[in-house]
Amino acid sequence: MNQYVDNILHAFASLDDDHEQLRRISMLSGELGWADEREIDAMLNSLRELSPGISPAVLDRGLEIVIGRLARMANESESPCDDSARIAAIQALYRALPDESRTRNYLLNWLAGINSQASLDKFADLLIDQPPLCPHSIVVAFAPLVQHQRRFDVDAVFPKLLGGLQHPGVAAAILDVANFVTRQQHTDRHPASDHLDSLIQMLGMLTEQLTLLEEGKPPPGRSPQDISRMVNETVSLIASLCDALALIGDERAVGKLNRASELKHRRIRAEALSALARLGQQQAGQQLVALAAEPVIRLRVLQYADELGLSDQIDESFRDDKARAESQLAMWLAHPDNMGLAPNSFELIDQRRLAWPGYDDEVDSFLFRYSYEFSNRRIDNIGIAGPLAHAFSMNLEHLETPDLYACFAGWHCTHDEIIEMSIPQARLQRPGLVERLMARLSCEQIDGHSINDIEPVFLGLFMGEEVLVASGRQEGKQGTYIVDRDDVAWFAPHAEESAARDELAYCIYKGRRLLSAFNQPEAWPGESAC
Repeated sequence: MNQYVDNILHAFASLDDDHEQLRRISMLSGELGWADEREIDAMLNSLRELSPGISPAVLDRGLEIVIGRLARMANESESPCDDSARIAAIQALYRALPDESRTRNYLLNWLAGINSQASLDKFADLLIDQPPLCPHSIVVAFAPLVQHQRRFDVDAVFPKLLGGLQHPGVAAAILDVANFVTRQQHTDRHPASDHLDSLIQMLGMLTEQLTLLEEGKPPPGRSPQDISRMVNETVSLIASLCDALALIGDERAVGKLNRASELKHRRIRAEALSALARLGQQQAGQQLVALAAEPVIRLRVLQYADELGLSDQIDESFRDDKARAESQLAMWLAHPDNMGLAPNSFELIDQRRLAWPGYDDEVDSFLFRYSYEFSNRRIDNIGIAGPLAHAFSMNLEHLETPDLYACFAGWHCTHDEIIEMSIPQARLQRPGLVERLMARLSCEQIDGHSINDIEPVFLGLFMGEEVLVASGRQEGKQGTYIVDRDDVAWFAPHAEESAARDELAYCIYKGRRLLSAFNQPEAWPGESAC
């Protein structure tokens, strides 16, 4: 094995999963360009042996890079090659990894992407025998099979892959692939058509299961985390089943779809009503149109209504840009990884077109105040929609409008030259820098008040410029100082969480610089006071 590949293997075995170490892996990945197919195969076998001792985050990042190299090799090859040895190495590594490893999804991604009879067959085998249990990246495993610009041999995957429907974590994704190839007319009939009775039975069973949960009757002995996971898997699978039954087009499914449309869960209602409308149930179309009033499901309803020719039946106030942005934020907030449910109300507080990091053209940006009302308390905060949908756990209501945009832009921006490092890392890699910036900071004054009680938090590198983020006090008030080569800024967001406050202050700092660099003053008027 050449020394470059050996260097990467050594790095995998010795690095920790902090930001700087993961960045080093990305830099080392350039050395994979020197590796040929034989060395990559040897590397996969070595990773199988080393995997128990490698940090999961390092292994995930490393395999992502290796799989990328394999994909490039396949694209650069002018003629088909024998992948049997590599497929065997991928299979062995897959089985050696923990079930919940995100890396498993990258390995499945490669098998699906090769698009050979042998690789697709192994893809199906692994999904049926040992499905991955990392739900957040399951989309990675199936991504090559649902790309509009490419086709795969449907007969090489189906009906065999339907054997994986027994596993709740991958069942929805399997049906989504079957639905995709049917909708794209890559097959004459839906791959699950011969399993219609089983699909109808499955929909009925899942609907009754969710009905019990809505009635407050969870399965005994299940933890709240188990129940939450079960609800998420059930909702996804019911949605995929509704789509599959509509595409198969058999009216025997109408009864179970009607039952699903009576559930309280708005996404399931939208999916079931859409399926019923496609099966010719006119009243279902009218009920679907009425759901456009619900922000959390509005975008999905608008899409289905457009496909069904029902868009003109939806009030314009639910179809304009503001309504769509409101729905974008509601869907983000309702995601299980965020608040887990939609707010009770929204209020638009600002709207403007901005040049936004990562976009070639200006984008419409919307700031909303949203509210949750519970029996014993009320939660209010501000979120953004348009260039992204996002909200912070910290309350932002004290910020002025320009800094609201700035904090979201600073959080959203990713760039190789915008990174952060811990204070120990900074002292190791840039000796004396933290102390020089701290010395300068201790001599400064903000609005005539002396700076005191300073503690460095982290060092930012912003487009080649060093930026120190430090925690301190001013007039008895805890806040964040940010010092760069030109200025010292004081941020005092109203928050008790020190770490979150410092991160938010740095987001505002980055966002101010980014937005002011690319926008005219009338679009983004500049800095505000914190």
